Amino acid sequence: MEIYQNETDGDWVTSYFEQSVVMPTYLNAIVISDFVHKENVTKEGILFRVWCRPEYKHTLDYALMVGSSMLDFYGEYYEIPYGIDGKMKKMDMASIPQFSSGAMENWGLVLYREERLLFDPEVDLASKQQRIARIIGHELVHQWFGNLVTCGWWSDLWLNEGFARFFEDAGVHDIHPEWEMYDQFYPRDATFKALHSDSLSSSSRPVVMDVGWNNEISSTFDRMSYEKGASLNMMMSNFLGESVFLEGLVDYLESYSYQPAFSDDLFGKLTEADADSRETDVKMVMDTFTLQAGYPVVTLTRDGQNIHAEQELFFQYAYDEPTGEHEDLGYQWYVPLTWTDQSEQAFTSECQDVHCNFQWMEKEPADFTITTGNTDHWYIVNVNQNMYYRVNYENENWELLAEQLKTDHTVFPIRNRGALISDAFNIGKAQKLDHVIALKIIEYLTAEQDYNPLLTTRDNLQYTVTMLWRTSTYAYFESYIRHLATPVYEELGWNFKKALEDDHIDYHRRVIAVELACDYGNTDCVANATEQYHAWMSHPDVNMIRDDTKDPVYCAAIRYGSDAEWQFAFDQHLTNGAEKTNLQRAMACSRNSYTLQWYLEYYLETSQASTVIGYVRDGSGLGFDLAWNFVMENFDSLHERLGDSAYDIVWSFGNTMNTEKDKMQMESFGRKYNDMPGTAANDYYEYLDRIQSNIEWMDRNNEPIKTWLKTTTGL
Repeated sequence: MEIYQNETDGDWVTSYFEQSVVMPTYLNAIVISDFVHKENVTKEGILFRVWCRPEYKHTLDYALMVGSSMLDFYGEYYEIPYGIDGKMKKMDMASIPQFSSGAMENWGLVLYREERLLFDPEVDLASKQQRIARIIGHELVHQWFGNLVTCGWWSDLWLNEGFARFFEDAGVHDIHPEWEMYDQFYPRDATFKALHSDSLSSSSRPVVMDVGWNNEISSTFDRMSYEKGASLNMMMSNFLGESVFLEGLVDYLESYSYQPAFSDDLFGKLTEADADSRETDVKMVMDTFTLQAGYPVVTLTRDGQNIHAEQELFFQYAYDEPTGEHEDLGYQWYVPLTWTDQSEQAFTSECQDVHCNFQWMEKEPADFTITTGNTDHWYIVNVNQNMYYRVNYENENWELLAEQLKTDHTVFPIRNRGALISDAFNIGKAQKLDHVIALKIIEYLTAEQDYNPLLTTRDNLQYTVTMLWRTSTYAYFESYIRHLATPVYEELGWNFKKALEDDHIDYHRRVIAVELACDYGNTDCVANATEQYHAWMSHPDVNMIRDDTKDPVYCAAIRYGSDAEWQFAFDQHLTNGAEKTNLQRAMACSRNSYTLQWYLEYYLETSQASTVIGYVRDGSGLGFDLAWNFVMENFDSLHERLGDSAYDIVWSFGNTMNTEKDKMQMESFGRKYNDMPGTAANDYYEYLDRIQSNIEWMDRNNEPIKTWLKTTTGL
């Protein structure tokens, strides 16, 4: 609130503030500082100020522009001005040098870490610019979802965080439409993160569940509240239609202003808004997505024009299963099916804001009819990936989709291209699809001009890498990925510009292109990276390597270099605190077994032993074997120093172990340390299951992948 009076008494000043609006106590904040600020006045007439330490005043302009514009945008979008009824007259955003929360949406005084608010266009990266815009959007959405209407209890935290996560990109899009936030960035940062965490029994939970103790409340600040909450909002806005969804939200905000609200309150308002349209019982639908963990994979089979759909709970590991810790609804969902096919190619919503090809899958199998009866034509379900589930087809349709991507990938919208890649890799990982299909789906990437599919590919390669890197198949796989990455690398190269001068999408594509090219051995990329690294070696006090390419540059220079490159990294990491973590990770890229062995031994008796073991384990197939043998030889020493957490180091190898020999070695460890504590024993058996799952994956996929890659790469 505003200060309406100051009283001075010697060195003391007493400030009197206007009475606050009705609000939760956790939203109250006071800043006492010698900060400086810049200000403007929004279209609504709100005084908008941004504060920082004096030496950073030149970095306030971007946050001021973004924040003041977004405050107007959200007020217009929600049809409720920020200064509702004249009660809120100002908005301050302050950058705090040390702030553990990162950012906090206090009503009228939003606090940020400095790096999350201050932007210098002369030196800061475009990725930081985008991150700042999104964080500001997130905190300002909270002025409505969280402040004006507050979740009634932490069990419904998604009503605060899921909406802030979903609508933050709307504010960014209003200012930077050329960034294409919902097509290029939202899927990875919301939907795919949610789908990943929600398909592991160790991290999945119901979005809405009873919590009471502090540790239970803290646990709700996770991907289920943020990213899954955002994904469910995306889904509701599409099965209701954006206009109905917004009408219901406005009613919700108006009806519960200055009050707590619960999920059922929201669902009730959305149901009322849809009464004259599709008459959706929103609570009935959404309870299946909020009151039980996980989500479905919809498996489709075809008979001419007739499509049969079945659903089941999806886990990314074949052995995984519900923990039994949470209640469930039989793990069946009301699934909103949308579809189109090759003859129709209808990817837009033209029927009352909802896709015309729409049908509910009501907690049981469903059947629907597509336009074409030609079985040589593809069909696709979950148009634009607006809904929260994965889709699996028969191999024949996957092949048709892959062929269409190679013929003309732009037939599919950006989000569907990313979804096809994500679904194919993850369903393959779960052993519900031949993994060769995933490699065929990305074969078109040599022609891809958008960021989302490239990023989705990069993010989903790691499991395949770790399954193959101790086999002869890996050479073919590495060659294949290098082939896919070369065109975009040759197009964009290292031609980085200042944040405000570069094309935003091309900048992000360029970062991915450099990473893929260098990581998979493109000779030009490796040579360029090595040249940059050598320039740093020549002038150790002047590191000109960009922050967004340090990982691939450091790793490539060390992997393909000599002892000199590794030794320089080692010397630097001892004295250069800013680069220590990057260099520790890069040193594990070495291909010299004696170097990696020495590296492990150097850190054995230190507090960072587990960190370095992890870097070497994850750096290469060679490093994996060396790190495992090292841990087996030194487990007693690790256990003496680290206690029972040393067992976690052992279990972490289970993510990658995929041979009968690996399993026997893990079982041998279990027999030797059969007095391990109960929690460690539980993890031991879980990772034995994971190893068995990996073995089965290899039995199913290794030889077919090798055969296909040999033909495709010509090696």
